[in-house]
Parts: sequence; C-alpha cells; structure tokens
Amino acid sequence: MNPQKLMNALPAYKGGKRRLIPWIFYSLNQVLPYACWSELTFIDAFMGGGSVSIHAKACGFGELHCNDWSYRSQLIFEGLIANQSTRLLHEDLLRLFYRPEEQEKAGFVETTYGGEVFSHYHARLLDIIAGNTVQFASLEKQALSKLLQWHLIHQFVAFGTSIGNSNRPFSEVIDGKRDWWTLNPKRLNDGSFKHMLASVWPVAKRLQLRLNAGILESAGPVYGYRMDTFDFVQKANGHILYLDPPYAGTSGYEKENEILDAVLCGKRLEEPCKSSPFSKGTESLSDLLAQCRHIPVWILSYGNKVIDENGLVALVEKLVPKRTVLGWSKQYKHLSHVTKNQGNQELLVLAVDKSFTKQLGKEGVR
Repeated sequence: MNPQKLMNALPAYKGGKRRLIPWIFYSLNQVLPYACWSELTFIDAFMGGGSVSIHAKACGFGELHCNDWSYRSQLIFEGLIANQSTRLLHEDLLRLFYRPEEQEKAGFVETTYGGEVFSHYHARLLDIIAGNTVQFASLEKQALSKLLQWHLIHQFVAFGTSIGNSNRPFSEVIDGKRDWWTLNPKRLNDGSFKHMLASVWPVAKRLQLRLNAGILESAGPVYGYRMDTFDFVQKANGHILYLDPPYAGTSGYEKENEILDAVLCGKRLEEPCKSSPFSKGTESLSDLLAQCRHIPVWILSYGNKVIDENGLVALVEKLVPKRTVLGWSKQYKHLSHVTKNQGNQELLVLAVDKSFTKQLGKEGVR
C-alpha cells in the first residue's frame, strides 16, 4: 500500500499529522521493532483527521482502537478506518449527483450559507449530495459519500483552512454578482480562486479514486469509540497509546470547524462549541497522563507554545519516573502556506515501560 495514497484519501484537517507520520512511526520503531507490531494493540485516543489511525491500520497492528467525540472523525472512521472493502462505484457517484427536475427548493446548505460561504451553485450541489446519501443502506457508503462531500467543501472555497464568510467575494463572482477583476490579483495567480472554477464532475471522479485508494483490509479487529478522552483512556486496554491532544496556548479547532460540521450534519449544532481544556495549559494533559499508567508505551505529540522539549520530557518523567522517556523536536509549520511564525516546533515524546519491552523481547506478547 502506498502511504501517500492513504493520506490523500483523508480530507484536509487542521492539526492533522499526515506530514509527521514517518517521524512518529520511525521513532516508535526505535523502541518497539516493527516485527512485533502485529502482536500489539494500538490505541489512538484523539483520532482527529485519522492520519495516525489509518497508518497504524496499514502497519498491521493486532488490534486498533480509535476514539474521538466529533462527528467528522466518526465519518473518517466508518468510511476509511473500519471499512475493509466497500468502495464508491461509478454508479454510486451518478446516484449522488442525481437531481430530480421537481427538486428546486433550496436545501439547508444553500439556505444557510449560499451566496456567502459557498456560491449558490456549489451550495446546491452539496445539498443534492447530502439528500442522495441517505439512499445507501451501507453505513460505509454513507460515510464515503459524506467524505466526498467534505473533500468538495474544500474545493468550493478559496481558502480550505478558512471555511467562512471570507469566501464571499469569490462566491459572488461565481454567482455573477461581482466582476472577477474586483478580486485581489494574488488570488488569480496563486490558484486560490482557480480551483473553484473547475468542472465538478471530473473533480468528483478524481476524489472517488482517492477515497477508494485509502481502503484496505486490516490485520486484526478495528474498534471505534465516541467517548470523553478521560473516560476512554481509563477503560482502554492495549500496548501502545498515541496522544495528540489540543496544544496548550493555541486556539481550539471546534469553533473553526463549526460550518464544516453543520454542512456534514445537515443542521446547525444546537450546543455552542466550547474551547478544549487542553488548550488552556498543561494541567489537563498531566491529569490525562495520570489515567494512562496501565498502558506500557506512550507516544505524545505536542506543540511548543507554552512548553519546550525538555519541559515536556520532565512533565512525563514526573508522572512515570520508572519509564524510559525519550524526546525529540523539529521545526514545523502547521499551515505552511499562510503562517509567518518561524518558531513553531512539533514535540514528540515516547515513554516506555522497560519491563514490558524486556518481556516482549523474551517471550513476545500473547
């Protein structure tokens, strides 16, 4: 399986780890050789955009447990992580884009976001796909259809990292309410606006192939959960725990994903998005790690906004003083095409129970 094809199947996700996958799993291989992974259980407590989970599935772990409370992550799990063989066929794509002549009433997306976040033309297409998705009896096909819609959402806005009213000028050009020459000339040269003008059917066909290329059989059972992370880690049983919580000192993603979630759900969320306690400081991280001592190997991804590599290593060592704790850092831009911050670092910490690796080396895990 081509790792890049796996990553391409996933929708763009702010804070996703797809560019860091080689680093994360290479580091794990230094303490737990790849040859033993097929006998181990891998736990992804903050699945998010799914890049770590889908790579863990491809690596052939004995079991895979994925948790995330968000609906968008559930779609990734059902469509790509848990899915073993169901694919979107050509006839499925035809059914998704079918619009009866009598269906002229604007749907949720067009009524709520048409002319602002999306052009009326693109909003109507998103409504058509949403309306036709429910006809599939297969949960996997429903999830794949939603993931196709998610990919198209990024196609239908100039800035995929900002799905909001900043797209209004571009929507008005497509709807014929504004002349194209009134746009910032930069956007005519850097491709931000050009991709919105692409014919949708060829784009959808390419996305169908990308999604299907991300589907593969797992070596062992795959389990998905939608639980509070603290409750999940207390109940989770396995050998390797990957943690990628919201980073302290950074803005939460939920408010920024509010429109995306509404389009995927077909309605506005009833409860306002709350900022994660993990974003406010390292206290919640310490509390979470204290609940994870029964899992022998930790992999922790984190940012350097309020703590550096040495500080993070010290925090983990204080909680599990008898473990071997290793730390690394590297320069990293999460939004490399827009950010000007040159000081961002990605931190990676491994905490390994020495008695577990000794037992693994002598006896294996059964």
